[in-house]
Amino acid sequence: MKTRDLAYFLVSLLLVILFIIWTIPSKVYHRLDFFWSPTYNIIITISIIAAFIIILLAFLKKIKINKLNNKLKILYGILFLPIALFPALRCYFKIPYIFCKVCPRKCFWGELLPITLPSFLLLNLDKRFWCYKLCPFGTLQDQQCKITKKRICMPRWLINVRYVVLVFTVFVIVGMFFANSKFGFFFKETHHLYAWSLTISLIIFILAFFIPRFWCNYFCPIGSIGDIALKVKNKLKK
Repeated sequence: MKTRDLAYFLVSLLLVILFIIWTIPSKVYHRLDFFWSPTYNIIITISIIAAFIIILLAFLKKIKINKLNNKLKILYGILFLPIALFPALRCYFKIPYIFCKVCPRKCFWGELLPITLPSFLLLNLDKRFWCYKLCPFGTLQDQQCKITKKRICMPRWLINVRYVVLVFTVFVIVGMFFANSKFGFFFKETHHLYAWSLTISLIIFILAFFIPRFWCNYFCPIGSIGDIALKVKNKLKK
C-alpha cells in the first residue's frame, strides 16, 4: 500500500473521529454554530458551482480532471464531511437523511438539502462525477479498501438492495409532500445519538474495508440514481 493512500485514509478517519467527539456534548449546537451560518452556506454554494465549472472545463478539454483528482477529494471531503456525517450522529428520526421536510429542527444537512441534493444528482449525470470524484463517503471507502487486501465476495443479486432503498426513499420523500405527518414509528423526538443508527453505521464502516464502496454500491440512493442515469446514457449512445 502506498504511503500517500494511507495518509489520505488516516486524515479522513481523524476528521471523522474529531467530528464524532465534537458532536457528543449535549450543547452540541453551541459548538457547531458555524455550520448554520450564512458563511458556511456561501462556501458550500460556491463549491457546488465550482464543481459544475470543473465539469464544463473538462468537457471543453481545458483541464484534465485526473490531475486534480486527489486535491478535489481532499477539499470536498473537508467541506462536505460535516454535512454528510451529522445526520448519522444526531437526527430527529431513527432513519437519518430522508425525513428533512417534516423535521421540527433541521440540522445543516436538512437546511442545505434543497441545494445539495439536486446538485449531487445533476453532477452524477456526468459519469457519476459527484460519487467518484467528490463524495466524502466515497473517498473514505476508497482509502479503506486500499488498506486491506482481503475481499468479501457478495452475491450479485444483493446489489439490487440499493433499488429497494431507493424506492423506499422516493416513497418517503413523495409522501412528505402530501402529509404533515411525523411518520410515527420513525420519529424519536430528540436529536440525541440513536444507538441503532450508530451500530448500523459502524457495521457499514467496518465492512467497507473488505467490500469496495459498500455503502455507495448497496445503499446510497444518490449513487443508485446516478447508476441508473449512466446506464440509460450508455444505452442511448448505443
